[in-house]
Amino acid sequence: MVSSFAFQKWATDTWEDDYKWTLEYNGAGFETFAEQITYVDGVPENTLQRLSTYDGSNLLVERTFTKWQNDQWVNDRKLTYTHDADGLILDIITEKWAADMWNLQKKDVYEYDSADNPILITTSGYLGGDWIPVSQRISEFDSEGRVLNRLNQAYDLNNMIWVDQTLVYFYYEEFDFTVGLQDVRVEQLLCFPNPSPNGQFRLQIPELHGNALLKVYNREGQLLTLRPLQSADDTVDLSNLPNGLYYLKLDTPMQTWIGEIQLAR
Repeated sequence: MVSSFAFQKWATDTWEDDYKWTLEYNGAGFETFAEQITYVDGVPENTLQRLSTYDGSNLLVERTFTKWQNDQWVNDRKLTYTHDADGLILDIITEKWAADMWNLQKKDVYEYDSADNPILITTSGYLGGDWIPVSQRISEFDSEGRVLNRLNQAYDLNNMIWVDQTLVYFYYEEFDFTVGLQDVRVEQLLCFPNPSPNGQFRLQIPELHGNALLKVYNREGQLLTLRPLQSADDTVDLSNLPNGLYYLKLDTPMQTWIGEIQLAR
């Protein structure tokens, strides 16, 4: 198992240390602790910590994130997971630390088909003591468990209806290979609102935390901009780009997401 990995960046004709992750595991091989340090002018500085807790069946039940602030570790966010009898995730509740206490922020509820494919994920925000629907993703799968299409909807609170936002189709090719990458995880990157009426939007990723790089491409495949992100709560601002369809790729040390955003001002 990987105990640590480091990234370097090319600057001034040489490779410089950028950031490093250190990982710890339980006896079953599941990550229990992760820590990130960032190099500033060659000097390592504390950045982030992630603590994971599992039940007796080694199902993830809680993940707490802390950040280095004012020379000490402080709480940032906490994710609590609920599973069914088969170990499938039923919901993920996200809380943010503020005013010396955990505050409910959002909830993602999962529904599955008979083959345990997640066909519906509904996201709600916590407001005024109630969970308010925000968005949902409806997915269709083939017999092999591959995604055929995904419909992203936003909730119109005034009219109390779901409104279609984007529909993504997936196409596959059959091929043989002798060399490949192990455990490559690529997920669909969801944005809200989409289309964006002002060039600004947020990413719908429950566990984005730490160094991440968002790449924005036009329809011709040209790389237009690179944006470092620290959290899915960060607002992405592409208001400098003209209206149109843009493709997004978000890379983190653990995972890659791809998606698209429509700017319609």
